[in-house]
Amino acid sequence: MDSPTAVSRAQAARSIPPAEIPVVAAPDLDFQLSVLRAKPAGVPASSAIVPQLSIETLREAIRLHRPVSMTVVDTTGNPERLQLVPLSVANGRVRVFDSDRETERIMSVHRIVDVDIVPERPQTANPRTASRAEIND
Repeated sequence: MDSPTAVSRAQAARSIPPAEIPVVAAPDLDFQLSVLRAKPAGVPASSAIVPQLSIETLREAIRLHRPVSMTVVDTTGNPERLQLVPLSVANGRVRVFDSDRETERIMSVHRIVDVDIVPERPQTANPRTASRAEIND
């Protein structure tokens, strides 16, 4: 049997004529979209928030043969920042080479918090291979 509260709510909802139901103005849609698209405070501008962006960043690093700086969360929720070389991305997993340990690792994409491609270091001229004109400039 229905409770008296449920019956009275249903009766109250039916008893309000449509003309008397208050109309709430829709909030500014552009403002809502800007809030939703904004990154949370404290997140670096170069970080990838959405997993798909992380995957795309990893694929770009694979194409360019570049290492990435990656924040990964372990099973207890502790973040760890690693510098790895991504080899492949498939089926929600990333195969990477860890140059510090000299091993290959396979990581789940859902454990990746942030991925940034490591910027290339500017190459300095080697005095043994540089021409005399380059050295004198």
